[in-house]
Amino acid sequence: MKKSKMLKPINVMTTSFLLASSLLMPSAGFAEELSTPKNKDSSNAQTSEVKTQEARTQTTETQSPGKAVSKMMANETVVNNFQELKVALEADNGITTIHLGRDIDISGAIKIHPAKSKIVIDGNYHTVTETGATGASGGIYANGNILSSVHVKNLYIYGKNYYGFITIHDVTKNVEQIYENVNYNGPQFIWNRNGNAIFKGVNDIYIQDNAVPGSSITHEMAETGRVEFDGETHISHNSGHALIWSISKEPQFKIAPNANVKIFTNKSGYGIFYATGGDGDFSIGANAKVEIDGKKGVTSSGKFKSFNVDAGADVQMNRSGTDSYPMISLYGPAQINNQANLHVTTEDGHALEVENKPSTIDFNNPNNVVLSSIKKQAINNLSTSLTMSMDTSMAKFWTSATGDPTNSYVGKSGGNLTWKAMYRYNVAQSISSSNPENFIIEFTKTKKIELGKNDGGQAEKDLADAKNKVEDLFTDDKFDTLKGNTDQGAIDKAKDAVNKLPAGPEKERLEDLLNKAQDLLNKKEQAEKDLNDAKNKVEDLFTDDKFDTLKGSTDQGAIDKAKDAVSKLPAGPEKERLEDLLNKAQDLLNKKEQAEKDLNDAKNKVEDLFTDDKFDTLKGSTDQGAIDKAKDAVNKLPAGPEKERLEDLLNKAQDLLNKKEQAEKDLNDAKNKVEDLFTDDKFDTLEGTTDQGAIDEAQEAVDKLPEGAEKDRLQDLLNKAQDLLNKKEQAEKDLADAKNKVEDLFTDDKFDTLEGSTDQGAIDKAKDAVSKLPAGPEKERLEDLLNKAQDLLNKKEQAEKDLADAKNKVEDLFTDDKFDTLEGTTDQGAIDEAQEAVDKLPEGAEKDRLQDLLNKAQDLLDKDITAPNAPKLNEVTTNSKEVTGSGEPEANVTVTINSNKYTGVVGPDGKFKVAIPNQPVNTVITVTLTDTAGNVSESSSARVIQFMPSEPVKIDTVYKDAQTITGTAPEGATIVRLLVNGVALRTAHVNEDGTFSIYSRYVGVDENGNNITLQPGDNVTVDYGMRTPSNLQAHTTVIKEAEKLQVNPVAPNADYVTGKAPEGTMSLRLLVNGIAQRTVSLTQTGSGVINTDGSYQIYSRFIVDEHGVTRRLQAGDVIEVDNGPLVVGGDIAKTIVK
Repeated sequence: MKKSKMLKPINVMTTSFLLASSLLMPSAGFAEELSTPKNKDSSNAQTSEVKTQEARTQTTETQSPGKAVSKMMANETVVNNFQELKVALEADNGITTIHLGRDIDISGAIKIHPAKSKIVIDGNYHTVTETGATGASGGIYANGNILSSVHVKNLYIYGKNYYGFITIHDVTKNVEQIYENVNYNGPQFIWNRNGNAIFKGVNDIYIQDNAVPGSSITHEMAETGRVEFDGETHISHNSGHALIWSISKEPQFKIAPNANVKIFTNKSGYGIFYATGGDGDFSIGANAKVEIDGKKGVTSSGKFKSFNVDAGADVQMNRSGTDSYPMISLYGPAQINNQANLHVTTEDGHALEVENKPSTIDFNNPNNVVLSSIKKQAINNLSTSLTMSMDTSMAKFWTSATGDPTNSYVGKSGGNLTWKAMYRYNVAQSISSSNPENFIIEFTKTKKIELGKNDGGQAEKDLADAKNKVEDLFTDDKFDTLKGNTDQGAIDKAKDAVNKLPAGPEKERLEDLLNKAQDLLNKKEQAEKDLNDAKNKVEDLFTDDKFDTLKGSTDQGAIDKAKDAVSKLPAGPEKERLEDLLNKAQDLLNKKEQAEKDLNDAKNKVEDLFTDDKFDTLKGSTDQGAIDKAKDAVNKLPAGPEKERLEDLLNKAQDLLNKKEQAEKDLNDAKNKVEDLFTDDKFDTLEGTTDQGAIDEAQEAVDKLPEGAEKDRLQDLLNKAQDLLNKKEQAEKDLADAKNKVEDLFTDDKFDTLEGSTDQGAIDKAKDAVSKLPAGPEKERLEDLLNKAQDLLNKKEQAEKDLADAKNKVEDLFTDDKFDTLEGTTDQGAIDEAQEAVDKLPEGAEKDRLQDLLNKAQDLLDKDITAPNAPKLNEVTTNSKEVTGSGEPEANVTVTINSNKYTGVVGPDGKFKVAIPNQPVNTVITVTLTDTAGNVSESSSARVIQFMPSEPVKIDTVYKDAQTITGTAPEGATIVRLLVNGVALRTAHVNEDGTFSIYSRYVGVDENGNNITLQPGDNVTVDYGMRTPSNLQAHTTVIKEAEKLQVNPVAPNADYVTGKAPEGTMSLRLLVNGIAQRTVSLTQTGSGVINTDGSYQIYSRFIVDEHGVTRRLQAGDVIEVDNGPLVVGGDIAKTIVK
């Protein structure tokens, strides 16, 4: 779990410390952090990516994003999704190098296989986003003892888990985590408390809690034993926790030679480097550059047992706000070496504090050293033996952190002065110096110390020059208006002057003013460009400066562009003049466009009356309405040749329309007279009134029409009508002939008795006559009579056939006409077939005679065809090895179980048994018998029942809140059932060794819906199921347990709460002052564990109090341990922190 401290309220002070990171604003200064969550598409991230990738090309051979590795070794693989990454890391597959082919979401846990010793993950500049659970095992983690190295490079990470991107559990020690060219955005980057972390290449790290929805709150950037920065690393930390926390006994914080490290902290609290296991070694390599700015001190409550700044290094450490810890705490020697720069400045707290241990501080010819505190001392000595020495060309001391130095000293003849003093606490005990006077540094009065090169006052001159050149760009000290003569040249000269200044607050102030001046100049120049652009675009709409005629090229697009340009101008007379011209241009363009629209409308409406530009044929859609609309459009036009041309075309169209309408009248008349000859538009049936006169009248109308397709169509219909009229007259003759031939088949008009002469020939002739008739009611009536005649004739012939068939089939059953002996071929089938034939006959003497013969044949054929009775079955249990029962002696027995068959034979005593395998409860067993004649009985079925042993189970002692009921069952038992106070709860299987265990943590719910546990006095019963007789039920009573839930005494700041629970306890919960903190189980997690013997430990280093504040345990806190929220009325162990 994570630590938390009570932090003092602080005010954020803006600083110009600029972090070149995709996670910070590009120009507003390091401390001006984004107020909204960063996302993968932010412009800043894109800017940083360009810079980062440029830097990476200098340090490592990279692969283009999104491209798979072209040549793979056996130990390498490319992954494109979470599942592939999980398989690559979790399996013992020999894979040690993983390349990302796509962006991946870490949506679940990935446990690194314990056999892997070294892992390389190359992101190929893809993005990994943590979307799964948080916690020590929520994402990628390792807890084996073989892993030694994890190297992550070329990767963007959006984090969610405050156990880091790759969690190295505490049991896994000495793992080296290397991060190279990594951009991280999340709550905590590294959790590797017993290992070390190394940064290479270019790394951007932003510790905040809104990179991914559901993110953990921010904590440390890293929890690791040792850390080393190599290359370029930028860190922004938005948390009250330490930046780097080490619990190692030998912590090391190392910045390699030539490294570039920038750290910004937005909140006070624990320091940049916080060591709690032992005092740390801090070193900055030669020519390294370090910038630390923000709200945190370097060590806070921790200490450095060594502090070393190598030659040429440039170190800037600044703290703002009210944090009063010493900026740096020393518990051992410190060295600032040749030509190094070290600036340690703070608003509150001492800049440097030496703890109570013999120590040395050596300034070995540094380029520039500044130790400064506004409210406290530059150096505070708590040691009884501090040796401080300096070899420097000048030394300056201030009793106030601002203004001129109180005392200044320089070396002789331009050389260095050497000085050495022994201090006991803040008082010098002995002093030696090469200077003419042995000066004393009074630590209690000194707020600022500066050592380094003696520039003879050049720095002050440079500062005055830069200040004048910058401030003279503006009209006054409001710095919001440029002088009239301020141009780019003046700004550039001021920039050159400012660039000469050393880093510090005044340089930052002047740089801010320069940025402001540049912005004002840019806006001024842009305003002039906007005015010229607007003026040109507006006046170029017209032909001349009279502004009353538009250019031929002026259209709406040109006017809109001019409007956009004018809208950019500030309010004023020139903007108003240009807006008036724009309105004028718009009015002229509108009038011009309307005139063109009217002409085009008239032209289109007139010319569209015709089929083409010959203008001699109207379109089919042209009617009087279209001509009238075209006239209205032409009337709007001004007089002129085009209007006259269109009026001529209108007159022509009117004449053509008149002629067209007359032709249509003639056509309609002819069409009506022809088509009215027929009943409908199928034109295949004449109206009843159609006669030769109507056809002749229609012919006269058609003859008037001009030649064409429609006249041809109407003439064809006339020809068709004439043909139909001819056929109609012939049909009447055919009808009379058919009617006579059909009705003459019958004796009278009842049509139910055929004439004696009616045979198939007469019917066929009548059919031929009817077939000539057209479809209709009369034809249907005659067809019905024909069918009736055919049916009467068929029945007459069929009756004769049926009698002959029945007689043959019955008499052929016998050997002769004595009818007392069956033919050898006579069987039941022959008798049944003969019976069917007899059944068809009508009642009568012959049918009776044949039925008597059939009955005689059946009596002769009858013999043993009776099936045996269904077998009787005995009980079948889950232990049965055979099915037993009784039935007809000597019958074959068939047992069917789930389509499997088992057979046997009924003995002479009428009993049988058939071997079967053991069957589960409720299996259905079906049995049939087959006698020697092959007759099969009806089936009998039995359902397998649970085997019931002859004695009850033995129950182990049951205590209050027991999690399980255990005991042993007699041989053969397979299922046991639990009842509590007579209520059946659940069943369980009996193990092979006869033991059983039935879950009993909850045995019911009370009236409020809360779970109930076993209580003393409860009656516990175990039997074999609902059929168990009372003499086979085992009973016991719940007794008080031998051991109650206990909690051991708890001290302030305790890391764990420990105690003892009854054996078998599966869950425990920790509460502090009534606030639930965390729950543990039998599985080891970061929250703790319950051991098999009932002892437990629950993590308590950090708790959340009733105000929602995360803090350590303190005296008076009430500690409670129970079984969790689902158990009501269970034990609660309680103690108070002392």
